[in-house]
Amino acid sequence: MTGREVQLLHLVVLAVELDVLGRSCAIALNRYDMPVLYVPRGTETLKIKAELRGEQWFYAWGRSPSNRIPVDGRAARGIAATVAAP
Repeated sequence: MTGREVQLLHLVVLAVELDVLGRSCAIALNRYDMPVLYVPRGTETLKIKAELRGEQWFYAWGRSPSNRIPVDGRAARGIAATVAAP
């Protein structure tokens, strides 16, 4: 699998997990850029990417390093909580 394919796979898994939690989302594919998961949050939309840092995958949004969650079974709940935050 290519890096882009792994990114997409992680985003699809996250999208399914968010759907189970009742959160809307959409995956955008662009031939020349990495896949992105869009999650509505109030009047804005989180743009979530899957990124490889060292040997570990993370979901990341925004510019702050604190806006990063390891790709694991708890990620969807963490992102759902972030989306629900005011």
